[in-house]
Amino acid sequence: MSAHERRESVAYQVHDERRYRLLQGKEVYAVTPLAFTEDVSNDEGRTRGRRVPHLEGLRGILAVQTLLWIFFRVFCPGVVDATIEGAPRWTMIVRKVLSPLLFDGSLQAAAYMLLVGRVALLTYLERREAIDLAGPCFRRPFRLLIPTAIALAITSGLVAGKGFAYSQYMADHLNNPAASPPPIWGSTVEYFNSLASLFFSPAPYTNSRAVTFLQPAGISWYIVIAFQQLYVLIIFAWTLPYTVLRYKIIGLTALILLSAWVGRWSWYTVTGLAMAEFSVVYRQTLHPKPRVTVGSRRIPLYLFPLAMFLVGVMFKYLWAGLPQYADRELVAHANVNTAKLDWDALQEHKAVPRYDDYLVCVGLLGLVELSHSARRVLSWRPLTYLGRLGFSIALTSGLIMVSLGSVVYYCLVESLGFQAQSSSTTAVLFFIFVPLCLVCADIYSRLVDDVSLWASRFLFHFFRT
Repeated sequence: MSAHERRESVAYQVHDERRYRLLQGKEVYAVTPLAFTEDVSNDEGRTRGRRVPHLEGLRGILAVQTLLWIFFRVFCPGVVDATIEGAPRWTMIVRKVLSPLLFDGSLQAAAYMLLVGRVALLTYLERREAIDLAGPCFRRPFRLLIPTAIALAITSGLVAGKGFAYSQYMADHLNNPAASPPPIWGSTVEYFNSLASLFFSPAPYTNSRAVTFLQPAGISWYIVIAFQQLYVLIIFAWTLPYTVLRYKIIGLTALILLSAWVGRWSWYTVTGLAMAEFSVVYRQTLHPKPRVTVGSRRIPLYLFPLAMFLVGVMFKYLWAGLPQYADRELVAHANVNTAKLDWDALQEHKAVPRYDDYLVCVGLLGLVELSHSARRVLSWRPLTYLGRLGFSIALTSGLIMVSLGSVVYYCLVESLGFQAQSSSTTAVLFFIFVPLCLVCADIYSRLVDDVSLWASRFLFHFFRT
């Protein structure tokens, strides 16, 4: 079929392959208040089986990378942290060659934040109905609170039951403070206050009581962002159906740039929201090989996200080779207190969004959204299965490795004669705990995470009927 025939066939189609309504003619540039799908089955919340497959597959890759990052952060910190003293030389080589893209830590967290924006209000963008704004707003606290509260309770039980008895031994031998046992709560009030801080903290502090209690210490700040940013997105998503294309582009671009300059995580989440709107409303109107006009040239659209991705990769490897300068880019934001550059970012214990992570994540997701082949590969069932384990991996893997892992580490070093920081010790721990953590994450996902999803949908239905 010729390109002209393909364009003519598209003109007469009512829906695309996803069953989304196709905009015709001038509708592309006008307001879009009508639903793009008549399917109402997602109005009270998506089940796992109705999620977007390629986004679940991308989440699955991030889940595996998160598991690897947690493993190295606990058992071989020199691979992911340039400040660890006495780390073997091979860990520095792995850190510079593989860590920037595979288990960097900050990159995976940033990608999750971008996906929060991409999927949090997807049903509303499809349906354009008020219930699809009210639903996520109501369900979000229950969806995050139940798994997080249980993870904190399990950690508390292990601390009380001496489950971290060998953690300090491992932390001392690896020069790794992140493997130290968490201090027990002073009271029940402290537990509930810490849990509340994970949701209502004014900023994602990496040294708050709850964040340092969940193992490994300092990574669970993402819960604050995942919870709060939904309510930021709702304000902007509500206006999208009633804004013409031109001002959507101008408004969202201005908002993203402003958020980036003041160093807010809405920089990532609003970008994800903009990409979701593009995917639902406008992607199906593009030519199979879309191009944009720049001056007198017609440039393939995919070159723009590809350029972002490559520039981001360049910076990731630059900072891996020069770790002493890696945090200097955090200064390039406005300090809302001093109205100057944010020199305080180097001293504050806050998770701050990074430019290099943004370029890599947005470039990669843009390439995926423009490539049918990439979406098909990411829809592979094993990847989508791993995607459902992502939250459970983040909550349980560090707990298992710091508690049970420290016991195994002690036995390897003291009873079997392994060296404290040798590659063979790391290899044995890897083949024991990576599969074990996947199994435990699956169990936690089925018993806790799935229950939280069901409970959030049930309660939303209950309060409406």
